[in-house]
Amino acid sequence: MGAQPFEGEPCRWTLVEKDWTAHLELDREDLRVTWHQTGRPDRHCSLPYGLPRADVDAAIQAGP
Repeated sequence: MGAQPFEGEPCRWTLVEKDWTAHLELDREDLRVTWHQTGRPDRHCSLPYGLPRADVDAAIQAGP
């Protein structure tokens, strides 16, 4: 997807798109996503690891 890891933190990644940025954090039981978009409140989502990768990719790419 093109996400970049935080330096020194292998469980945290950032995905930058044209209109928004997503911060991804690998947690014990799920993948936590926070979308940032200028002028809008942050949106949060937790995606369980049991979901198919295609569904996780689609959810993240759908953006805020």
